[in-house]
Amino acid sequence: MTAAEVEKLGGTIIKGAKVTRLHKDAQNVLTGITYEKDGAEHTMDGDLVISSMPVKDLVEGMNDVPEKPMAIAKGLPYRDYMTLGVLVPRLNLKNKTRFRTVGNIVPDCWVYVQDRRVKMGRFQSYHNWSPYMVKDLDHTVWIGLEYFVNEGDEFWNMSEEEFSAFGVKEMVKIAYAALDDKKAINPEIIDISKISVMADYFIIASGSNDNQVQAMADNVTEALEKAGYECKQTEGYRTANWILLDFGDIVIHIFNHEDRLFYDLERIWRDGENIDIAVLDAE
Repeated sequence: MTAAEVEKLGGTIIKGAKVTRLHKDAQNVLTGITYEKDGAEHTMDGDLVISSMPVKDLVEGMNDVPEKPMAIAKGLPYRDYMTLGVLVPRLNLKNKTRFRTVGNIVPDCWVYVQDRRVKMGRFQSYHNWSPYMVKDLDHTVWIGLEYFVNEGDEFWNMSEEEFSAFGVKEMVKIAYAALDDKKAINPEIIDISKISVMADYFIIASGSNDNQVQAMADNVTEALEKAGYECKQTEGYRTANWILLDFGDIVIHIFNHEDRLFYDLERIWRDGENIDIAVLDAE
């Protein structure tokens, strides 16, 4: 139910208020709250109280909580997270379960990223939360890339532009690692963001034979799509001389040895900035 629907049914939504106390009866049932708004304190009783507060804040706001539970609650750690929303035309992670989903995508609301080399903890599919969260269900998929942070830390204080740029660098790390897992030969990262609107980064690598070239392309595609990124276009997979994977912000070029020397993309894009993967990993 949306806020507008609540108000249409006669409900009242109080905004800009801070809950300072929760009241409970002798049976420890919550019966109401005290909140501050515009410098004044108000008390409200209710038949049902629903809280989304962290447990330690919830317990701290209650009256007559015994000392031991209060101490335990205060010691509970919790974290915040920031989400980078990405709207893509489709998601290749298909539904392999008996549960029906919009667009037949994976039924999970959250998919965790089990890779220590990146900071993204998980991504979520808003389709699976509610179809009302996505404007064009038939032609787009809205996913959120989630980063676990602590309020006030360096990550928390990033601007939207810095946060978006960080997300692109995460893509580069995942793609590079996937290439490295398949023993890519001389992978290179070139930052072309200042000289082209085509993409932010090129990753160029080569393999010793067609099977290795295709295996690298498969591994990169699988790794990035599992992390929530969508490949917009693939070219050259069948011949495996030069496979191009277009992920929008980054483009991966995977060559056989001879074609990499012949096309020499490193020379063509020499005005870009070569990036050391160790520098990215340290950020």
